Amino acid sequence: MSRRRLSSIFASSSSSASSTASTSAPANLVCALPPAYAVFKERLLSGTLGPDDARHLFDEVLLDCDLAKAPNQLLSALARAPPSVASSDGPAFAIELFKRMDRCASPQVAPNGYTYSILIDCYRRAHHPDLGLAIFGRLLKTGLGLNVVAYNTVIDGFFKEGEVDKAYDLFHEMKKQGISPDVVTYTSTIDGLCKSKAMDKAYELFREMKKQGISPDVVTYNSTIDGLCKSKAMDKAYDLFREMKKQGISPNVVTYTSTIDGLCKSKAMDKAYDLFREMKKQGITPDVVTYTSTIDGLCKSKEMDKAEKVLHRCLILVFNLII
Repeated sequence: MSRRRLSSIFASSSSSASSTASTSAPANLVCALPPAYAVFKERLLSGTLGPDDARHLFDEVLLDCDLAKAPNQLLSALARAPPSVASSDGPAFAIELFKRMDRCASPQVAPNGYTYSILIDCYRRAHHPDLGLAIFGRLLKTGLGLNVVAYNTVIDGFFKEGEVDKAYDLFHEMKKQGISPDVVTYTSTIDGLCKSKAMDKAYELFREMKKQGISPDVVTYNSTIDGLCKSKAMDKAYDLFREMKKQGISPNVVTYTSTIDGLCKSKAMDKAYDLFREMKKQGITPDVVTYTSTIDGLCKSKEMDKAEKVLHRCLILVFNLII
């Protein structure tokens, strides 16, 4: 006797989940969604989707769907789902379900470029960027080709695993392959180089991206400024801080905190204190790290009156957080 479909067993869940799926899924996908899709998403979001049910529901989606978008959406959601009692490792399980999709006979739901991007991201999240890199061969073999998203994911994965040389080499390899880095590529590479204390390379890339007509965003500026501050290149860091404002990019609390901390450590307390007051005028609330750096710098420069005033403001912030 064939197993009864889980999407019908969980009909009540499906009806309540349908509205959820219709609001979270792209408009052009809603009409093609099989019932199992809604059940899968609802139970995944509620943390009650166990492995066995997930396999059966995913198989139903593969059987009932006439395009790859639906299974792709489920794989993507599963890869990003927080651990739960029912599923402790979303990325690993998404990889397993990808293999079921890959074995599916229907050409309509065959893995496409987006599917492979999800798979590569799963390997990154599972701390195996090398396996993500191995998927490049599959992309070339299937004729789908490589793209900037695939490169970005693997580069970021290698940096996060501390494999700086592999990440940096891959950055240059993508350019040789005729794939132009975008702002995400540059930002990820610059951030990875900054954290590995390769500031010369990071700063060179920052200048390169601007020459290529790619505008740094606040995250790019933050990574570069923080790296320059930590490498004690405060003149460059302070210039970048002023430059970003001229470019119409508003510094946030991270930008101010990094710059203030660097100025304090380089004993440029006048500039540091001016920035501390400036951020308040700009409506940006200093966090505990900002206060700590500023107070420490003022104390070390023996400006105790200012330090006491800043400490008083800090205590008010802490009190408000507590209550």
